[in-house]
Amino acid sequence: MLSDSKSADASEVSLKILKLRPGMALQVQRAVQGAPKTEAQFLAAIDGKGVMVGPHGAVGANIGMQAGENYIVRGFTGQYDFSFTANVIQTYEKPFAYALLVYPEAVTARMVRSAMRMKTSLPAAISLPGGSSFVNVSVVDLSVAGAMIKSPTSLGVLGDQMNLSFSTEVEKNKVNVSVLSAICNAQKSDTGDGFNIGLIFKNVP
Repeated sequence: MLSDSKSADASEVSLKILKLRPGMALQVQRAVQGAPKTEAQFLAAIDGKGVMVGPHGAVGANIGMQAGENYIVRGFTGQYDFSFTANVIQTYEKPFAYALLVYPEAVTARMVRSAMRMKTSLPAAISLPGGSSFVNVSVVDLSVAGAMIKSPTSLGVLGDQMNLSFSTEVEKNKVNVSVLSAICNAQKSDTGDGFNIGLIFKNVP
């Protein structure tokens, strides 16, 4: 889902065009061979000045990035798979943990979803592959490539796979759908009553 290299249809764009939202899931990786990837989240950006990246998860967690080091940052907006490389200007622990990165001159972006999405409100269930427990969620918009769901709890981190199951009607016939999906973005709901989680469908014929 998140590309490590430029593809044939990738292009250079400004970070501002991607309209990143606070809380959007990211992967960060030190720009050296074999460095591990870690989960993070986008906090804010000041055009031409810097990008604030925080740790994924609980407030107070260590960001795990080092000032002066170069990092590859990857993410998915729900439409674009993107990446950029930036140097860490400084890291902070108060009032909350975050790293301030140099604002990138350009971002490599690749459109991976151009399908139209349909607003909806469908009851659905999420389960881990092979799992027997479910989390009840709502599908709030849907396309042939993915969906946005509203969940009462966080379901995982960027790239985690799970099964989405729901029922819909096709030509007045009830159809049960179960599709393997992967998390491509996640953020707390504006109303504070759960999480909005973007899913991309896997292996859909």
